[in-house]
Amino acid sequence: MASRRIAEGSNGSLFVGDKGMITTGTYGENTRLLPLEKMRGYEFPREFLTRSPGHYRDWIRSCKGGDPSCSNFNVAAPFTEWITLGVLALRFEGKLDWDSKNMRITNHEEANRYLRPSPRKGWSIS
Repeated sequence: MASRRIAEGSNGSLFVGDKGMITTGTYGENTRLLPLEKMRGYEFPREFLTRSPGHYRDWIRSCKGGDPSCSNFNVAAPFTEWITLGVLALRFEGKLDWDSKNMRITNHEEANRYLRPSPRKGWSIS
């Protein structure tokens, strides 16, 4: 039974510590402590973020005046910004100083050219 619970789903995370491990599903669901004996008597903290019922239902709920979607622009935009900067940092040696207000790197001009799309010859973005 325990091995079946660990194998559910296709993705997730495993955090290894000195006293045991924590594992979760792809979106943080099915969180559990390992070894499983550590789960006995454990009470999870109260949830404080709205849980998504799925991408489409989440969007429809928001459109109909319910809770904002879990990937609302005020969450998704900064998340996308730092993920993109992380990918950019893999291309260049050293520290990149980011000016979020002006959306540019202040200490590496060449890195800035990757921040905006550059269409191939014969194509344009309008």
